[in-house]
Amino acid sequence: MLEEGFNPDHSLFLCMSRACAQKKAIREGFWVHALIIEAGFDFNIAVGNTLIDMYAKCGSWEDARTVFHNLQNRDMLSWGALITASFKNESSIRTLHLFERMNQKGLQPDKVAFSCAIKLCSRNHSMKDGMLIYDMIVRTSFESNVVVANSLIDMFSKAGCLIEAQKVFSLVHAGNIVSWNAMIAGHVQHGNGCRAAKLFEEMQQKGIQPDKATYVCILRAFSLLGNLEEEYLIHTSFTQSGLRSDTRLANTLINVYSKFGRLEDAFKVFSDMPSRDAVSWSVMVAGYAQHEESHKVFGLLDRMSYEHVEVDQPLFLCMLKACTCSLSSVQGRSVHNLVIVRGFDTDNVIGNALVDMYAKCGSLSEAYAVFERASHDMITWSTMISALCYHGHGSQAIALFHSMQKRGFGADRITLTSMLKACAMVENLQQGMSVHDEMVRMGVHTEAIVGNALVDFYAKCASLNEARKIFDSLPGRDMVTWGAIITGYGHFKQYEHALKLFEKMQKMGIQADEVTFSCILKACTGLDIIEQGKLVHDLSIRSGYTTDALIGNTLIDMYSKSGLLDEARKVFDGISRQDTVTWNAMIAGYVQHNHGFPALALFDQMQEGIKKPDNVTYTCILKACGCVGAIAHGRAIHDKVIRTGAIEQLTIGATLVDMYANCGCLDEACRSFEKLATRNVVSWNAMIAGYAQLGSLKLASECLQSMQKDGFKPDAWSYTSILAACSHEGLVEEGWSYFERMRGDLGAMPSNQHLNCMIELLGSAGRLHEAEKLLQSMPVLPNMTGWMTLLGACTTYGDFGLGRVCFDQAHDLDSTRAAGYVLMSKICSDLYKSKEFDHLQDCREDLQAWKKPGQAWIEIREGSSA
Repeated sequence: MLEEGFNPDHSLFLCMSRACAQKKAIREGFWVHALIIEAGFDFNIAVGNTLIDMYAKCGSWEDARTVFHNLQNRDMLSWGALITASFKNESSIRTLHLFERMNQKGLQPDKVAFSCAIKLCSRNHSMKDGMLIYDMIVRTSFESNVVVANSLIDMFSKAGCLIEAQKVFSLVHAGNIVSWNAMIAGHVQHGNGCRAAKLFEEMQQKGIQPDKATYVCILRAFSLLGNLEEEYLIHTSFTQSGLRSDTRLANTLINVYSKFGRLEDAFKVFSDMPSRDAVSWSVMVAGYAQHEESHKVFGLLDRMSYEHVEVDQPLFLCMLKACTCSLSSVQGRSVHNLVIVRGFDTDNVIGNALVDMYAKCGSLSEAYAVFERASHDMITWSTMISALCYHGHGSQAIALFHSMQKRGFGADRITLTSMLKACAMVENLQQGMSVHDEMVRMGVHTEAIVGNALVDFYAKCASLNEARKIFDSLPGRDMVTWGAIITGYGHFKQYEHALKLFEKMQKMGIQADEVTFSCILKACTGLDIIEQGKLVHDLSIRSGYTTDALIGNTLIDMYSKSGLLDEARKVFDGISRQDTVTWNAMIAGYVQHNHGFPALALFDQMQEGIKKPDNVTYTCILKACGCVGAIAHGRAIHDKVIRTGAIEQLTIGATLVDMYANCGCLDEACRSFEKLATRNVVSWNAMIAGYAQLGSLKLASECLQSMQKDGFKPDAWSYTSILAACSHEGLVEEGWSYFERMRGDLGAMPSNQHLNCMIELLGSAGRLHEAEKLLQSMPVLPNMTGWMTLLGACTTYGDFGLGRVCFDQAHDLDSTRAAGYVLMSKICSDLYKSKEFDHLQDCREDLQAWKKPGQAWIEIREGSSA
């Protein structure tokens, strides 16, 4: 046309500029612009506006602005075009400045300018400016314009102002699909899946067909509601509507199915996709990682390699998360190698994930090696400090924090929270208080996570008053906050405070976690309030912690210490994943109540499984062997502790001495005692008890003297054994002498155990009234054993009067104890007191005070049989 001598007019230039804008052909656009200048049309407003629009769409803001400034006359469209260009260039301040200048010149913005300005406020989260522009829109009656209204709905929805969004939406109820999508997306964004689903239903009733953006939003809505049936229907609906091949929709569906553990459905959608992008692989990998299907993550990794899929940063992060979840450092190293091969080893985000993965997989040295090679940012330092805390290296974490500060890095709330954990580990109160001061300066000390860490820190550092002060000052207290303060009180045995707070927590409707339940059950054990403990047990079951190991272990301990071994065993059998602590707790419960053979049977059962005994197990089971005289078992376990190296443990060595002594094998007890590298009071007491069982006061007292020469002070158990030896030999005067001596050595009054030994000694010697006087005169209240021991002596010596006193006292303590009736009946029978005998039998019948059938155990080699 130009070659033939025809000159384009302004209409043709408009068409040419629009064509360049549509194709984003900036080189051709420059050529057209040159022709326009040559033809003298560059001052034409319509042509200028089109050029501004063309440059804006081609991403050349500077050229758009030059054209605008060269226009001698500018109209509303000129300003609108430049505002649009600035908006597309993502210059927020400049765009709002242009909008203000346009208003100052008295030009009314059009729908495009208003829409751009509102979108800009939404992008910048600037509701203050947004409301000012909204006011202008209302005054100029643009709020019913669909384009402007859609921008307003989107802004209000994203800001959580759903009532305002609904008002605007109501003005354009016959609006387009964009209006509906904006409203639905707003409700989904703020967790209101029910309202989003209702809007979707209304939209369909009005005959408006959903597009892919609608389906993406509504799938997320049903995900919020947990309504998988509806999601299946939506899945079917968009498949039938021809959107089956849409990648974004398929990715959303994979994400939703994965969230609810429907991994087979997620993988089917993934497999049926005609083409996949990086997001498709990422959401599928993330789904498997979320549900700890690590082997499938690595299966996908192999498939990606086979299909030559480029692994990007999000995919690497998902793979590393899978390694972290499965605690697989082997797979983690494979991913790390791939990271290096693909050149992502310098990526800080991936480096931080590698540090976290190695730390969680137990390889702190490799985590530190990655940290050393990384280019450190705040997150890198924070991740390494958290890793050190995770492995209990509080001092090293504090040292690294100081290194970080020397390098000029300021701490954020996450780093400071990790620091509090480190200070709590090493009980560094001063350093923790400095961290607290920094949190106050930053203004983050009242945030939930930070506040919880502060409560936990002060509680673990024994500053319970400060912990409580912070707890009371926090504006929002969640389950973790309550758990931290309750656990703090429990740790320092302030059980009453812990229970009061727990009751208050329940009244406020805050559910306790497993740590809090465990702490409260320990409090019930410590205060010996078993009925309260049963109520807490019931509450833990109703809270969904039926088979939790942490709570279960505490319950076993509580029931065992209360003598309710059947209840303890029920809890033990109900725990789905029994750890070594679980087995130890149940075995210890049996041993505590001298049920040695059930303990041995449980130990055999433990060994048949995959659980490996630890030092606590060996200590408990050796005590079990000692209490039932299972010497064959004891020797077998002695052999095991030698082979495992546990024999070097002082507690196990002392328990071995005790086991052999209790089994009457004093030669082996002596040999074990002599082999001990170090001795303590427990090992000396074991030898004293062994000699006492033989009835040799001479050897027991010589051992006591040797113990004192070795620098050890006798304790309550030492004197219990000495008094037992006196009782065996009937040496009353010597018994009295040791009974008086122990007050000086122990610096305290004798316990019921010592008192009962003296009652047995005096009773055996026939000095019954002397024994009664001792029982009545001691500051400790006599227990059942004391009165029953004296009643037994009365039976031997035929003392009806004192026997009746002992029986009445024992009856008040436990009216169903059969042994008391048996002994008192024998006295009546021997003394021909038939009336009293008949009365006793009637009382016994009424109270059903009969002996329970016994069970005998015999040891056959290294086994036991009932």
